[in-house]
Amino acid sequence: MLSAKETYRQFCDTSSRPLIFQTPLWLDAVAGDENWNVILSFKGTLLVGAMPYVTNSKLGLKQITLPFLTPYLGPIIIYPTDLKKDNYHSHDRKVTSDLVAQIPKTDRFITQTDFEYMYWSPFAWAGYSQTTRYSYLLDTSKTEEELLKGFKPNIKKHIRNSGATYAVIAANEIDPVFNLHQNDLKNKGIELLFTQNQFARLDQTVSTSGKRIILHAIDDSGNIVCAFYLVFDHQYMHYLVGAVTDDARNSGVMSLLMWEAIKESKKRGLTFNFEGSMNKNIDRFFSSFGGTLSPYMQISKTGNKWLKQFTRFNH
Repeated sequence: MLSAKETYRQFCDTSSRPLIFQTPLWLDAVAGDENWNVILSFKGTLLVGAMPYVTNSKLGLKQITLPFLTPYLGPIIIYPTDLKKDNYHSHDRKVTSDLVAQIPKTDRFITQTDFEYMYWSPFAWAGYSQTTRYSYLLDTSKTEEELLKGFKPNIKKHIRNSGATYAVIAANEIDPVFNLHQNDLKNKGIELLFTQNQFARLDQTVSTSGKRIILHAIDDSGNIVCAFYLVFDHQYMHYLVGAVTDDARNSGVMSLLMWEAIKESKKRGLTFNFEGSMNKNIDRFFSSFGGTLSPYMQISKTGNKWLKQFTRFNH
């Protein structure tokens, strides 16, 4: 008999439903095989639900949390091919309730759903909380001209002007992305949530699978002024990490590189996922490319009474 993880690995190998962040390939890279597991729900022998999760300990407290650079985990609801549309809601309720009942007891729990998961009530009934977050999803099946028409005028101007100044190339070096991102967060007084070694390990895994793209914008002197790290799966091209030098911050080069990333998504027939942000300025920037505002959920629960008194405790 297969273990839950073996069953889930087989499911991910044969289904286009899981996002790259939900696959064993990704979880092995960001958490290690020994630090993640999965809860499964069955209807008879048919797999109808899954919830991968990552465990760790901090200050002696056991947590189920999101690993670094992992915006979505679960639950994943699987609909049998013979399920009638009228029964989708009851299916969601039964499967989610079954998954929630199997969550291990921890001091703290947090997950974030993908865009297809809509019904979180069984979590609420079990004492969990939910916060709605947003991304923007861009349908890239349109022509390039139609896509550009959906951009705000300032974005089109930035693309036009910076395109005359900077060259955009596909690259394999991850250090420029990491260094620019690290410097950007340091200047903002924000803690970097992953190390260079962790990023390198993730890239080694994802690049071997052919599921990542790195873009660099280069000035006339050959300096890298902006860099993006993108990953993709069957459905989406995900903007994961991007940063720009202070000197080029107001040059419009971020818009140029985003446009190139969108075109890479279009080449592969994928929806572009801007990943979203609760930062006001970043949200305004992402919303300028004509994407559709798309909600997803952060679901959490604190089981430790001491932790409830310290809301600044971070995963």
